[in-house]
Amino acid sequence: MYFDFRDNAVWWTRDARTLELADESWELLTRFKGTVWDVGSNVGIFALRAASLGHNVIAFDISKRALQLLELSARANGLTVATVDRAFSTRSFRYDEPKTSDTENAICESPTGRGQSITFAEAAKKFPQPDLLKMDIEGAEMDFIKSPQFKEWVVQNRIPWIVESHGPEFEAMLWKDCSFVKFDGNHFGLNVDRLRAK
Repeated sequence: MYFDFRDNAVWWTRDARTLELADESWELLTRFKGTVWDVGSNVGIFALRAASLGHNVIAFDISKRALQLLELSARANGLTVATVDRAFSTRSFRYDEPKTSDTENAICESPTGRGQSITFAEAAKKFPQPDLLKMDIEGAEMDFIKSPQFKEWVVQNRIPWIVESHGPEFEAMLWKDCSFVKFDGNHFGLNVDRLRAK
């Protein structure tokens, strides 16, 4: 696994077993074979695990540096992961690209920014539909919870969605007509029963 020792201390200080046990959503990867979209992949801990289990993986991140490290790790381990160095979003916008691979990089919108977002609708036309959508994008998950179009896409296609929680305000906004499952202190899942059925 390749890391930037300045930016990725949260990962390189943990061994593989600790990582696997720390996040219950990792266990879902063993229940099916299919396409995984890792949105906010950073250096690819989740994406690489998914690829090692035989999934078709598409990793989205705003940091080119983080995706370069992910690609190095994939090659070193004989894995294939498609990377998309664009902010995954509900709407189109420009942003300043981060210079680091920090795990807490957040979007900084700018009309003159070099980065251009990719909407979930654009991604859905370009890539195979996800059998699991994992999203950890440092607070930008709120835009997805608020988007009726995103909700319609996820619900109609019964896409299993693992999303990072950002506190009580976020949890209060979870769609009331859908059954979210709480995995741990940081993640909720929707439609994950589909994975158990496969």
